[in-house]
Amino acid sequence: GGSASGTSIKAQISEWIKKENSEKPFSDQIMANKFSEIGIVIARRTVAKYREALKIPSASIRKKRWGERNEFTNHWPPNLHNNGY
Repeated sequence: GGSASGTSIKAQISEWIKKENSEKPFSDQIMANKFSEIGIVIARRTVAKYREALKIPSASIRKKRWGERNEFTNHWPPNLHNNGY
């Protein structure tokens, strides 16, 4: 399998999460499987560690949070490229 830097792995995790369906967010295991499909062998717990480093909540929390917001507003999820800077 290929190797990748922590930085590029974090960038990939962040990219997948930006594009995920909020009804079916990617679990750490699904993301670990997606990495192995592109030739990067990475453990689920390593994905979890990088995801936490990115301050991204787990899939079950993302699903709940986005589901709640959808009932009140169509402005969710926010534009993740614009973090208010």
